[in-house]
Amino acid sequence: MRDEFPSSTKFYLARMSGYRCANPRCRRQTVGAASTGEGAINIGVAAHITAAAPGGKRYDPSLIPRERRHHSNGVWLCQTCAKLIDSDEMQFTVDVLQRWRAAAHKAAHHEVSTGVLLVPLRERSSEVQPADGTEYQPPLDLRLRDSDGDRLFFFAAKDRIPFCGRQTELNLLRGWLGEAADFSWTILTGQGGSGKSRLALELCLEAQASGWSAGFIARDSGLTAPAQFAGFYPRVPTLIVFDYVADAPQRAGELVRTLADVSRLGRLSKPVRLLLLERDASAAAWWDRFTEGQAQQMDAFRGLELQTPRLPCLGEDVQWEIVQHVAGAMADDDRAEILQELRRIDPKGRPLLVALAARALKQGKPLRQFDLQGLLNDIVVRERARWRRAATDPERLRRHENALALATMVGGLDLRHLPEGLADDTFPFGDNLYQPALMQLMSGGTASAAAVEPLEPDVLGEWIVLDLLRAHGPFDTRPTVLSGAAELVAHESDAAQSYWAAFKVKAAQDFPEASLDAELFRPPPVSTAAEIVTPWLLGLSDAIEHFLSRRPADAKALFDVAVEFHKLHARDKDLQLAAARVYFHYGRTLAAISGFVEGFAILDQLFDWARKRPEISDLARIASNLAEQIGYDRLQQGDIEAATLLFETLCEAAKLFKEMKHSEWEEVAEATASLGLFIRAFYAENGNDDAVRGLNATLWAKPVDDDAIDLAERTGQVLMQRSDDNLCTVDAAYGELKARACARPDAQAIAFWAGNVAYSLARDAQDERKFVDAVRELASWTTPRADWPDMPDVIDDAVSNEWITYDGALGRAPIEALLALMREIVKPPKASTRMARLDNEYTALKAELHAALAACEDKDLAAEIRAQAEALMRTLD
Repeated sequence: MRDEFPSSTKFYLARMSGYRCANPRCRRQTVGAASTGEGAINIGVAAHITAAAPGGKRYDPSLIPRERRHHSNGVWLCQTCAKLIDSDEMQFTVDVLQRWRAAAHKAAHHEVSTGVLLVPLRERSSEVQPADGTEYQPPLDLRLRDSDGDRLFFFAAKDRIPFCGRQTELNLLRGWLGEAADFSWTILTGQGGSGKSRLALELCLEAQASGWSAGFIARDSGLTAPAQFAGFYPRVPTLIVFDYVADAPQRAGELVRTLADVSRLGRLSKPVRLLLLERDASAAAWWDRFTEGQAQQMDAFRGLELQTPRLPCLGEDVQWEIVQHVAGAMADDDRAEILQELRRIDPKGRPLLVALAARALKQGKPLRQFDLQGLLNDIVVRERARWRRAATDPERLRRHENALALATMVGGLDLRHLPEGLADDTFPFGDNLYQPALMQLMSGGTASAAAVEPLEPDVLGEWIVLDLLRAHGPFDTRPTVLSGAAELVAHESDAAQSYWAAFKVKAAQDFPEASLDAELFRPPPVSTAAEIVTPWLLGLSDAIEHFLSRRPADAKALFDVAVEFHKLHARDKDLQLAAARVYFHYGRTLAAISGFVEGFAILDQLFDWARKRPEISDLARIASNLAEQIGYDRLQQGDIEAATLLFETLCEAAKLFKEMKHSEWEEVAEATASLGLFIRAFYAENGNDDAVRGLNATLWAKPVDDDAIDLAERTGQVLMQRSDDNLCTVDAAYGELKARACARPDAQAIAFWAGNVAYSLARDAQDERKFVDAVRELASWTTPRADWPDMPDVIDDAVSNEWITYDGALGRAPIEALLALMREIVKPPKASTRMARLDNEYTALKAELHAALAACEDKDLAAEIRAQAEALMRTLD
C-alpha cells in the first residue's frame, strides 16, 4: 500500500513553493489559467522525497506511514521534473531534494515579501556552486601571532592566557554552531578586557579542528567587503567572527543582510555562522546604524536570541588559575591577599587585567602599589622602553607613536590614501622615515608598507592613546595635533568617522576622567555645521553618564553645550534627536546619582520640548521612555512615591498628546501602561491588594471621566510583549487578557493581543494534546476575528503541519478543533470579508476535515461531526 499525501499536504507543498517547481534549474510556474479563459490548469506534482512504497526511489524502510505522508517528505515539482528525479537516484539524492525544497520555500517567501523573483541557480548533487564557476571564500585569520615572549596582551593568544571560566558560554556557542539553519548570526557582549576575543578564538580553534573554516574577518579590507559575500559559496562549514562591531556598525549590518540574502537564495550548501563581538548591544547608539531600520528582518536569522551570551565577571578560582599560568606557581598562602588586591584593582574581574597584574607579580612587583591606571601605566612604560630601543632615534619614535595613536583612533590608516593636511612634521609618512618593522613591533600587527593597524586590545590601546592626548606641559601641542588629525581622517571616510566616534565612547566608558583630561569630547566651535555637531552629540549621549558619575561639573558643562546646540540648530531634525538622546542619558543618570528631583527637572524640559515641537514626533517617545526608565529605576530602589508621580506624569502626557493628535501619543500611552504594570507588580510583591485593585482600574477600566486616558488597549499590548520576552508566563498573560477582553468588548485591541498570546500557547505546545486544547481555546473563547494576523498562521500550522490530525487516543478533540477553526472563518458578521482573506485556509480545513472523518473508526462520531460540518459549509459553498 502506498503512503500517499493527503490533499491538505499537497496543497501545503504547492503554496510553500509559490506554485513553482522546486528544481533550481527549472522554477517554472505550475498553475495558470486555461487557454479558454475559464478555469485553471495545474502541472504541479507533490513528489515524495523518500518513496511512498517499497521498491520506489529513495525508499526509507525506517519511516512509519505517517512520516512518509508528512509534508517534510514532499517537494513540489512540475510533472517533467517529478519524472526526472526518479530517473537517476544516484544524482537526485534525499539530500539534494531536501535542499531543493528548502531553497524553493525561501525563494517563495522572498518573492512574496519583496516582489522580486529570485533567479534560477545552478545545482549539482554534491554542492551548490556559481553558474560562472567563480567562488568567493572570505579570508579568515586566527590571529595567532605574538611570538615575542615579553608581550602577552595585544592579543590574548592561546599560549598566553589559558582558556578558563567561560565553559557555559562556550557550550552555548557550540550548540549554536550545530543548529539546523543554513545561516545564523548572534552577538557576544562583555566589557572591554572580559575575554570576548579569547572565547571567540577558542570557538574558532574547535570549529577548525572539526573541519570548519573559522576565523576573524578584517573589518576594513576590500577583500572582505559585504558585497563580496554575494558570491560566497561555502565549500565547508564556515564561522566568521566580526570583532568591534561598534567601530563599523553599517558594514557589520550589511554583512548580516548580505549573508541572509544568500541564504534565502538557497546558495549555502554548508552552514555559515557569523559571530559579532561588542561591549553592548541594542541599547547602544551604534545599534540603529547596524540595523538601518531592518531589525525585524535581521532577527529572523538571529540565533541564541533569547539567551544572548554576555560575559560575566570571572570567579576567584578562575582568576587564580590565570595568575598561576602567567606568573608561575604561587604559594597558596598568598592566594587570599592576591585575590583581594585583584578585586581592588579591577572589581569587574576581567581576565585581561588579571593577566596584566599576574605579569607584574612575575616581575616581583607587589600589587598593593597599583591601582588600575597605575597597572596600565606600568605596561605603557615597559612598552615604550621597547619601542625606544628599536627606534634608536627619538624623533622617529615620536612620529611612529603619533601614527600608531592616529590609527588606533580611526581604525587603521591606509598609507596609500592619506588625506591632505596631515602635518609632515608630526607623522613618519614623508622623508622616508616610515619603518614597517618598527610599526609591527609597536602595534603587534603585521608588517606593511601600505597600512598601520590599530592597537588591540582596545583597553590598552585606549590608555596609550589617552596618555598621548593628555597635555604634558603648557607648550605640548601633540594632543591638539592628534585630535585634529583624527577629525581630518574621519571627515574623509564614513568608516573612520564611525570608528573615531566609537573609540571616544569606549574610552569614556573605561577611563572617564582620563577622557575628560584628554578633551576627547571637546565641544565643536559654535559656528560648526549641524552635520558635524550631530555625531558629536551622539557620542556624548553614550559617554555622558560615565562622566557624570566621576566628574559631575564637567558633565554638566557638556550637557549645557548640548542644550545650546539644540537651540542653535532648531531646524535640523537629526541634530534635535541627537540632543534629545543626551537629555535622556543625562536625565536618567542624574536621577540615579544626584536624586529624583534633578532628574525629574530634565524630564520636564524634555516633555516641554516635545510639546512645542510636535513635528519631531520622536521627541515624545524619547521623553516617555525616560519617564518609564526613571520610574523603573526608582522602583528598584523601593521609591514607590517617585514611581507613582512619574506614572501620573505619563498619564497626563498621554492625555495631552492625544488631544494634540500627536502621531506618537500611543507610544506615550504604551510607556504609561508599562510603568503602571511594573508598579502593580511592586504592590503585588508587597501584599498591597488595595493598591493593586486601584491600579487595575486605571489600567483596564473604561474611564468614567471623558477627559481621562483609556489605557486598556496599550496595557494589553505591553502584557502580550512581556509574555513574549519571558517577563511573565504566557499562561498568566493569556488568562488576564482573556478576562479583560471579555470585560471590555469595546476595547477590541485587547482581544487582538489575547489572540496573539493564544497563538503562542498553540505554537509552543509540547505535544498534540496541548496543541489541540490551545487551538480549541483560541477558537472558542472570544468573538473570532479574521483580521488577527496570527489567525491564518494558526490554521496553517494546524492543517499544513498536520498538528491536528485524527488520532483515536485523543478521541473527538482533534476533529472538533478542526471544526471550531472552520466555524471561526464562517461565523457572521462579515463572513464574506473573512472568506476573502481566508479562502485558502478554508479550503485546506475542509480537505483535512474530510480526511479525518474518513479515517475516523467511530462511525457515530464521524456522522455527527459530518452533519455539523455540512451545515456549516452550506453557509458558504
